[in-house]
Parts: sequence; C-alpha cells; structure tokens
Amino acid sequence: MNNPIVEKLKGQIQEYRSAEHFKEVLSCYYSGNLRSAVVMLYATVICDMIYKLERLSSEFNDNRAQQILDEVEAHWEQNPTSPDWETSLPKKCWDAHKILDAASHSNFEALQKLRHLCAHPAMKGNRELYQPSSEIVLGHIVNMLREILIRPALNAKDFINVFLEDLATVKDQMVTIDNLKRYLKARYFDKYDDVVLFYSLFKSLWKLVFYLSNEQCDENREVNYNAMMIMGDEYGPQFLERFDKDSGMFANHIAIDNDDFLRLFIKYANIHIEFFEHLPEDGRIRIISSINSSEDLQALAIFLSTNPLEHIRKSKPQRRNTILFLSDYLRENVSKAEALDFNIEQYGDSGSFDQADWRYDNLIGPYLKEFTMEQLKRILQYTNENGQIYGRRKADMTYRSMKNVVLSKDKNFDFTSYRNFRAI
Repeated sequence: MNNPIVEKLKGQIQEYRSAEHFKEVLSCYYSGNLRSAVVMLYATVICDMIYKLERLSSEFNDNRAQQILDEVEAHWEQNPTSPDWETSLPKKCWDAHKILDAASHSNFEALQKLRHLCAHPAMKGNRELYQPSSEIVLGHIVNMLREILIRPALNAKDFINVFLEDLATVKDQMVTIDNLKRYLKARYFDKYDDVVLFYSLFKSLWKLVFYLSNEQCDENREVNYNAMMIMGDEYGPQFLERFDKDSGMFANHIAIDNDDFLRLFIKYANIHIEFFEHLPEDGRIRIISSINSSEDLQALAIFLSTNPLEHIRKSKPQRRNTILFLSDYLRENVSKAEALDFNIEQYGDSGSFDQADWRYDNLIGPYLKEFTMEQLKRILQYTNENGQIYGRRKADMTYRSMKNVVLSKDKNFDFTSYRNFRAI
C-alpha cells in the first residue's frame, strides 16, 4: 500500500531528473527490496545535490556552487573508481551553506551510513546479509524528501537576495503588473513549490515596502509593492495560515507616521483586506486613527467601508493619485460605467483652472469615446456651469474633441443651451 505522506511529497520534488530517479526508489521500497531502496535513495540525493549546484551556477551565477562542482569533478577525474567525492560533496555543500543545513546534513550522514551497510554489508554470525526494517527505510525516504529533494536549490536567505536583486534589475522592463506577474510565475512561482520560502520572502518585502527607508528601498519600492500584490493573489490563503503567529511583527512594520508608506498600505489593504483583518487589534486601531486624520486618506481607505461604491461616491479625495486610484478601482472591481460617472463628478467639482485642466486631461479626455450620450450631456452641463472649467486655459483646445464625439453619437445635437461651451 502506498504511503500517503510520501505520495504527497514526491510531487513537490524540485528537480525533474531527481523525480525520475525517485520513482525507482519507491519501486524498490514498495516491492520490499529495502536494501536496493536505500542504495537508490542515496544515489538520488547525491544526484540531486549535483543538479542543484548546476542550477545555482547556471541560473544564479553562483561562483561558490561552480567551485564545488569543479572540485568534485577534479576529484573524480583523478580517481574515477573512488567514491571519496561522494563523501566530500555533502560536507562541501554544508560548509558553503548550499542546499544542506545542519539538520539535513546530519540526516544525510545517517542515510550514508545505512547505505554503506546495505551496499557493503557485514556478515553476521549466521551469515545473513544486513536487512533494514521497512520503518527505518521509510523514515529516511521521508527525511530526504522533506529536507533535500523538495527544497529549492537556494536557501531562504539567498533566495530572498536573488529575488530582490532580480526585481531591481527587471523593474524598468516590466512596464505593467501583468508583465511582472507572468515573469515571476515563469521564473519562480512555477519552479519552486515552497510556500514557506515565499512566505519568508513576503515578510521581507513587507518591511521593505511599508517600513524601511533608504536609497535602495526607495528606488525599488514600487516593483517590490507590485511583487507583494502578486504574491497576495497567488498565496494569500496559505500565507494567512502563518500570518497570525507573526501578526505583531507585521503590525509593527507599517510606518503609519510616514504618509507615503501609509498610503501604500491602504492601497494594499483595499485589494487584500484579509491581511489587515488578521493584524492584532491594537495595530488596526493605530492604522484607523491615522487614516481618520486626513479626509484624503479616508477617501482612499475603501477597505474600511462595507460598500465600496457608496464609499467612493461620498468621498472627497484631494490628491491626484487618490482620484486616479479610486477611478481605477471602480473600473476593475465595480464597473466601467461607475468609473466614468466618478470621473465626471470629479471633473464637475473642479475648484481651480489648473485642477480643471488636470481632471479633463486625466479623467475625461482619454475616455471621451467610452461615455454614453447621457454622460456626455452631464459633462457639457458641468462645463457650462463651472467657471473654473469653461474659463480654464486649455478649454478651447479640448472643446472641439468633445463636440466631435457628441456629434458622432447625435449629428443633430443642439449645443445652444450650453452658452459657455465655445466649440468652433
């Protein structure tokens, strides 16, 4: 009967060649050929270390990994029949902090000793060969799966450093969050089936995005934030299983006295409210108190409302980025029609010439062809009634575009009731 733990873990083996070798391990074990299973398990793990060193060298330019490979190959070339290189390989990996840690190295040494007994058994007094028990062999199989075979080539610390350096390198090429998502899935998420590893990365990104401030953090804050957003989409439920025990740490690493950092957290919570809800109560109270100190922050904090649409309709955003965020939020999470209505109301509420110019350029002009006839009439009405709109510097430049769109929908439209709409 197949072991359910082994069957679950084997699907997480990182290296495809190791997975093929492991099939032979299980074939031997389930057939009762326990000595053969031990010998094949040992060979599989040795190969797995080689494969991972090769990956570290080729994909991550790890010079120390390549050095270990060169040393092992030189040792083998000097004496191809000697198994000494097999003995030295795990220790080299452990000493260099590659692939093995103290626990996995210790368990591998135990497997190595058992393999020597099975491959070169001592003769007992009754002349029987050494025979390991099924329980002992199963224990080694599970240990090697959990501690070596299913783990990625990079340890958590190295993985995080490589990931962050990679983000900094590609940030200018990943012009949209969709591009970045496809890149991260292809390069990391689809290759490394390790939620614990990505959770460690998530914790590091949280501090970098919402708490720390230095030149490197500031330069990469946007791409790190986008990576966090993608990871929340990919691993949210799995992360929350671990989030609760670290919730105090997360709450203490939100710089609520820094307006820019607080705004980033609010935007994140608008999409992933579950992380806010799992913060300790005192942390949530501090965040809400900071939000309530500003009308613009209150407008931005959609997640504090049970009805996002009503919240946005009643809000009074002041900052341009807040207005754009709310418009995008409506378009992506409610409807295009509601987003366009919001744009019109913001345009109609323009309180200065400069504000009217910016709101037309960003909220009206790009979407002229998307507005319905009724919406276009409201735009004309606000244009006619608000002196900050019809008196703005760019008014005459934009009226022709507006008129052309209106006439494309109704060629007989009567503009005479809009006396301040001066389209040529």
